[in-house]
Amino acid sequence: MSIFKSSIKFTEHLKELHIPKDKTYCFIETSRGLLVSALLQEGFRIYPLNPKVVDRQRRPSGAKTDFINAKLLADIGRKEFANLRALTISNELIEELRMSP
Repeated sequence: MSIFKSSIKFTEHLKELHIPKDKTYCFIETSRGLLVSALLQEGFRIYPLNPKVVDRQRRPSGAKTDFINAKLLADIGRKEFANLRALTISNELIEELRMSP
């Protein structure tokens, strides 16, 4: 997947993928930024995970690849789902997310 220059291009791409939002859970190590903003605006459920919790779950080798991170986040999300809180959307939150680096 190419890197998108704006959240508009990203949301257009999301729409083309026809991902079922009601069956999709997004576990991510941040609660801010364009990615989070775009996903929230499109109606996805976002569950931010504390990066320190994710680091503690990482194997002793500490190897980090996109695949390893994706699997790790999904595993933590499945195990801890009952304890996680989804981000909620508000107009103020969207504006704040757009302004963050």
